[in-house]
Amino acid sequence: MTFHDEGVESRWTVPAGMRGVAQYDPLLGTDILVTPGAFDAAHVPYTFLVGLDPADPEAIEHLRNTVHRIDPFAHLLDFDDPYHDSMFAMVERALRAGAVALLLLIGASLLVNVLEQLRERRRLLAVLAAFGTRRRTLSGSVLYQVAIPVLLGLSLAVATGSALAAILLAVVDEPIAFDWAAIGGVAGTAAVMVLAVTAATLPLLWRLTRAEGLRAE
Repeated sequence: MTFHDEGVESRWTVPAGMRGVAQYDPLLGTDILVTPGAFDAAHVPYTFLVGLDPADPEAIEHLRNTVHRIDPFAHLLDFDDPYHDSMFAMVERALRAGAVALLLLIGASLLVNVLEQLRERRRLLAVLAAFGTRRRTLSGSVLYQVAIPVLLGLSLAVATGSALAAILLAVVDEPIAFDWAAIGGVAGTAAVMVLAVTAATLPLLWRLTRAEGLRAE
């Protein structure tokens, strides 16, 4: 193996009897773990993996002080750092907010579309009401008209997103798990949006089903 660092070329031969590592973090982006004694390339930067005592809350601070005394410019990465957890949580909240905003935009588009269709069918609606069609039936037709596209789109999005997430988790050798709370939250938001759009169309629907809608110029 050949390494280059600051213009200096170093060579190191992987031992023939090198054992495989059973467990390591895939985020490290490496396939070979060696000790400084076995690796004699002096000009290649090292990466040390340090296991700390989880019962000692000051262990990470002692490690930081030790690393700083050895090399003030060394970079220490803590995989259990709350900062990284909060950063991922912030990204997750942003994605959820984006999903809700997208659903609201879809709801506004559906509302405009349904209102336009009701105006185009005002005479048909008035005829149906004149022949005794109940308002509940007409309201249910509007509900189906709004709910079916949302249900189909949401089902397709959940199925596609879950499949992609499962593939990515399998690639990094992580257990496949889904955030059902987030999926349920988005589904609940979609259901509320469908009911809100339907309720917003009812005043126009009831006005168009009056007898005045049968008049023609």
